[in-house]
Amino acid sequence: MDKNVLIDRYERLRNQALGKLFTTGQGLGLALFMRKGMVAWAQAWTEHTPKVKRESPQGLDIKNHFPNNINSQITMLLTNMITNLNQ
Repeated sequence: MDKNVLIDRYERLRNQALGKLFTTGQGLGLALFMRKGMVAWAQAWTEHTPKVKRESPQGLDIKNHFPNNINSQITMLLTNMITNLNQ
């Protein structure tokens, strides 16, 4: 599990415990956290959260995602923006 996901869930749990977040039906594990502690809570989230396969940035082929003339299009866009600022 991505550590940022676990950190986000902890912050949501903390807000729930402080009364700043009210959940509707979906528990965040506050009872588990209070009874067994943070380690058990984090372990439960890690074990019961589906693994998401993420491609590394090196594995992405961005050439297929953008048109061939993207550089010239960006240049024209920036030129038009600057020109319109000066008018």
